[in-house]
Amino acid sequence: MLKILILSTYGIPAKHGGSEICVQNLALYLSKLGHQIAVASTNIKVHNLPSNIRLIPLPRFNRTIIDFPLRNILGTLYALIHRYDVIHYFGTDSGLFIKLLSFFKKNVIVTLDAFPWERDSYPSFLKKLLFATSSLPFKYSKISVCDSNEIISKYNMLFPFTQNKIEYIPYGSDVDFIENLDVLKSFNLVPNDYYLFVGRFVEEKGIDLIIKTFKRFSTKRKLVIVGNASNENKDYELKLRKSAQEDNRIIFTGKIYGNGYLTLMNNCYSYINASYVEGTSPVLIQAKMLRKKIIASNIPQNKETLSDYGVFFESGNITDFLSVLTAVENGDVIINNSKVASPDELDWERMTQKYLKLYFKLVGRNTIDQ
Repeated sequence: MLKILILSTYGIPAKHGGSEICVQNLALYLSKLGHQIAVASTNIKVHNLPSNIRLIPLPRFNRTIIDFPLRNILGTLYALIHRYDVIHYFGTDSGLFIKLLSFFKKNVIVTLDAFPWERDSYPSFLKKLLFATSSLPFKYSKISVCDSNEIISKYNMLFPFTQNKIEYIPYGSDVDFIENLDVLKSFNLVPNDYYLFVGRFVEEKGIDLIIKTFKRFSTKRKLVIVGNASNENKDYELKLRKSAQEDNRIIFTGKIYGNGYLTLMNNCYSYINASYVEGTSPVLIQAKMLRKKIIASNIPQNKETLSDYGVFFESGNITDFLSVLTAVENGDVIINNSKVASPDELDWERMTQKYLKLYFKLVGRNTIDQ
């Protein structure tokens, strides 16, 4: 049995992004195997968690520019004064804190994300700081992991010393769920009669491009946008809602989780991803595993996630985006379902086993059975 501390996300429940979805599933499957898991979390009022998952309360601050570092400082201090077999950070931007723990000989593993210094929602000085510290996770963690081979390749180019030193572990997906058709009724939706986007309202997700393109698009189908903005991005959300006001086909649902979100995904005509910057998107994996028609920007991470499945448009190009939308609407595109991985290949339990193998390696044990 291992004691594992997970830091540097918003924690459980998974209501923010891909890292939180990964953390929640990782913690749940580790708990089934009898391990003790502590997760630093901004919300500790979570019901029905297994008794061997403990949520460590951390405050959340209104501005990302101070929220992330302050929470990471508090989480790192907690890791310093408590004994855990493994300390698992999420995020390339945790480098300074990983360096601190390395001085105390802690067993640190880090799961890397995409390149935070490329995010349009961050101010320029923060982007420069994130880039300047981006090599630290590789230098000071004992094991580094990434869910994307494309991202690994770019890190290898940026930091040649990382060649063959980053482990690849892909995300899982949920294919077994109970449909909640009430969510369709609540928004007057009909199965197979709407396009769907799910995600955080930040500039790099390209939601403004989706709305702008859809307003030029001739279809009776609706566009359903699931998600919302953090407090500091509320102006962006207001801008999105205002731009969509004149088109009654566009529906904002707010945040929807669990079976409600999966029901929306399972019944959409097509799923859209227009990201300019992306890691491996769990939502994109979910759409693929449910064999939905997918329209996605042609950034490398999306192309890796989807492979030959789905239809791509040139990132940021409204004309090309509109052309692809029209082709999908008219049925001119055939999705190759044979390119979808089996559920076992993109499975949360399989992902957990791969992480567990690295955890045991980290503490000097060769096999999970020891």
